[in-house]
Amino acid sequence: MSQGSKKKRANLEGVGGTGGGAAAADRPEASDPITILKELWTHSPESRARLVVFGAMVVLVVVLYHFQGNSLDVPNYTRSLFRYLYTRWTGADSNYGHGPIVVLVSCWLVWRKREELLATTKNPNWVGLLGIAAALALHWIGLRGQLPRISAFSLLLLMWSSVLHLWGWRTAKIVIFPIGFLFFVIPLGFLDTSVAVRMRILASTIAVDTLKVFGLDVTREGTMLFFNTGDAVGSRFRLDVAAPCSGIRSLIALSSLTAVYAYLTQRNHLKQLILFASAIPLAIIGNVARITLLGLIAQGFGEEVLFRELGIPLRWMAKDLHEMSGYLVFVIAIALMFLIGSFLDKNWKETFLRWKASLISPTSSPSA
Repeated sequence: MSQGSKKKRANLEGVGGTGGGAAAADRPEASDPITILKELWTHSPESRARLVVFGAMVVLVVVLYHFQGNSLDVPNYTRSLFRYLYTRWTGADSNYGHGPIVVLVSCWLVWRKREELLATTKNPNWVGLLGIAAALALHWIGLRGQLPRISAFSLLLLMWSSVLHLWGWRTAKIVIFPIGFLFFVIPLGFLDTSVAVRMRILASTIAVDTLKVFGLDVTREGTMLFFNTGDAVGSRFRLDVAAPCSGIRSLIALSSLTAVYAYLTQRNHLKQLILFASAIPLAIIGNVARITLLGLIAQGFGEEVLFRELGIPLRWMAKDLHEMSGYLVFVIAIALMFLIGSFLDKNWKETFLRWKASLISPTSSPSA
């Protein structure tokens, strides 16, 4: 065996056994998955055994969740949990079209930690078996109760518990967020029903008050906004804050975006939580801004601009105004998210001390 190969294997100490990780400068470069797998396979019998067990578990999990992963509306979704999720992501009115992106981001988050994962001490934890047992029990409950969402939760728990059992807590700690981030691909029924209705009422109520600030004569009945135009007695047009305009889609998308942004930019757990929680007011503010914008446009240019096909040059506006306003408001919400992140990043104590020093420090006298 060459000295280079021996050095590479020595630097992987702890990957398959229980030794400590190598220093960053001495670790082999984790350039691609094939190279990493080859090194792990040839490192030691323990490392090879763990890879075999992990590979077998992956195959069994795929088979289990594909052939016995769903019992809800089997003719449409089949028995595959993966097919069920994909169908929910790609539905016409789906709020989870970001599902494939979340999966790719999760894989990338694991890949960017590959050097740390290779260097981490590996101490298999038998507590992971309890998590595996709990995950399989949850999957059985979800299958018997026709609750595929429960089975999807169990899949995430099974993935993380398997890592904990085979490679230990330090490795499992690194992949907590990448695996937990997959939570955003699971359709949550209560968001599409009860929460969506409350968000529609809240957004329409705030939008009415905002439009009145601009001098518009607006009244609200439920989620319906009535604009009194004043052109004739009783003449008015209406703007319905329907289910697609509830803001749920923005809330889910912004929640996943702020979660990964907070994970990548904030090292303080409290700041991460604050940034993640900001997705709720940002989604509400964005939806209110969208409704207000549509109301102002309809009041200024007429109801036809929102609801009818017009001649050039307003045809494109009439056709795509709702969708365009959604994208515009989402961009504004993202900008606010970056602003909140930079605010949290700033060292306010140091800034205050510099400001205080600049106020109390004597100015230099001009030279004679």
